[in-house]
Amino acid sequence: LVHFNCGLHDLRYRVEQKDHQVELDEYAQNLRRIIDRLLRGQCAGAKVIFATTTPVIEAYHNRSGNMHRFNKDVDAYNACAVAVMSELNVPLHDLHRGIVENGIETCIGTDGRHATETGNRVLAEAVTRVIRAAVAI
Repeated sequence: LVHFNCGLHDLRYRVEQKDHQVELDEYAQNLRRIIDRLLRGQCAGAKVIFATTTPVIEAYHNRSGNMHRFNKDVDAYNACAVAVMSELNVPLHDLHRGIVENGIETCIGTDGRHATETGNRVLAEAVTRVIRAAVAI
């Protein structure tokens, strides 16, 4: 079983360059490549599940620095991932919704992107449920 996510670093907006670290069309191509490698490489035969990217707290994260993150981009990259995974018949795990439902301010720390202890518990419990269901005989 491979349960994975990518996107939070890809969607970083580089203020000076006025672009994302990985633009949306390249992100989609990268997702297709990752899935292809997982399904045809060392993990051939494994179940693959993609987890959506969790939200950020912009006011905390974007206080300074050249790398900012915005929830509009989280939403766009998640929508792209959902489309790609649907096209490739890869199951989805909506971790984004889990954080929102349990309270972004409660689950995301003061850096605006990493989970708090509560957030880590919410994520761990959610991932555990999905993994147990996926490997149930």
